[in-house]
Amino acid sequence: MIKSSLVELQKAIKGLVLMSMGLEMMYNSFLLKKVPVLWTKKAYLSLKPLSSWSEDFIQRLDFFDEWIAKDKLDSYWVSALFFP
Repeated sequence: MIKSSLVELQKAIKGLVLMSMGLEMMYNSFLLKKVPVLWTKKAYLSLKPLSSWSEDFIQRLDFFDEWIAKDKLDSYWVSALFFP
């Protein structure tokens, strides 16, 4: 959902598709350095600004990839699974 919304926003900025209300809200969120509402409806809860949220999101994805690849880890990042 994040990737597809970013692709749609790029197209809207270029004028290839209509800038919908949701895309405009997402664009405005980026200007304010906030996580777009569209993303917060699907992602984990967080009060972090966009840059910190993005870094945390990537770390969580890396953790889950490692968990899947290794099947069993020596330790688990518990706060990646829940809102601390």
